This record gives sequence, structure tokens and C-alpha cells, in this order.
Amino acid sequence: SRYLRAKLQGEREFLASGCATVLRISAPVGEGLSAATVLGRFMRAAKAGGRLEVWGGGTREQNYVDVEDLADAFFRAMIIRPTEVINIAADYPITMIDLAQKVVEVYGRGSVDLIGKSDPRDGETARYSNQRAAEILGWQQVTPLQDSLKRLRSVY
Repeated sequence: SRYLRAKLQGEREFLASGCATVLRISAPVGEGLSAATVLGRFMRAAKAGGRLEVWGGGTREQNYVDVEDLADAFFRAMIIRPTEVINIAADYPITMIDLAQKVVEVYGRGSVDLIGKSDPRDGETARYSNQRAAEILGWQQVTPLQDSLKRLRSVY
């Protein structure tokens, strides 16, 4: 797509400078999360004891990584200063239906509802390798999604 071509071109230009690191961040989760995101909508609905509306079949995946883990990756990149492209993601993605169920578990209220609204990204996968992050930065995901959701509960 034009979007991905533009991203790749930007990465190439930064790396060509000889002093840049490109961190490809998947889906950050933490304080400041936009209420317009799927996770933000789910958190608000569960807090209110309402329905968490899942679009499509709920099969779209996202790969959430906690902001504390991101901060650790940024710090390591600033110290090591590699001129590389490195993925920073959670070890495993989660489907929207599973995410909704986890949010209900964390809040202890709310319900998950497949509402039949089309999700143009249904079935989209999110598989990222953190191998380079481990090899180059010595980085790995530490915070499980469940822990991130529990911390967010006080915000939403």
C-alpha cells in the first residue's frame, strides 16, 4: 500500500543517516490510551458494567505491549544506538474477542457481545518477531497484558 511504502521509505532515510534506530512499536497499552481505540472502548464499557461490542467475528488480532516495556526498549536503544530496524511487541497477539473477555475478567463486570457490525480488518493477524530486540538490545517483554489491564482499570 502507499502507506507502507511511505513508512519503509522513511525508515530507509533515517537509517541512511548512520545514526538512527527505528523501533517498530506494535500497539502500546498504558495510561494515556485513547478512548477511541478498541481497548479504550472495551475498558469504558466494562467499567460501566455494559456490553463490550465486538465487531465482525472478533478474529482480528492486535499485539499489545505495555508502555513500561516500551520505555525499557527506548532506553536500551538510546544506550546501544544500533542503526537497525527492530520490532518491539508483545510475545503473542490477542484476538478482539479474547481481549474483550480479558477486560471483563479484570473488571469483574460487563458482557461480551458479537454485534454483527462488520470489521474490515477481521481475520487480520499481528505476528511480530522480537528476536532482533533480544539479540541487539537484550530486550524482552516483561509485563503480561493482564497486568497492563489491571493497571489501566484505575484510569478508565
